[in-house]
Amino acid sequence: MSKFDRRSPESYQSVTAGETSDFAWESLRHNPEYQADYRDTLSKHGQVTPQFRRRWGLCFRS
Repeated sequence: MSKFDRRSPESYQSVTAGETSDFAWESLRHNPEYQADYRDTLSKHGQVTPQFRRRWGLCFRS
């Protein structure tokens, strides 16, 4: 679990070196529509689908 507290000004000191994708991910995972879509997709398919990833612009690197 992330130790980042988005309500604490001190937390933002550590993100000055963060990458754009980190900020995007942090914003997305707090989006209520994303959260609802994620829960719905998992309940229907048991996993994240390619359509879900395209809908939210998710691209995972390995």
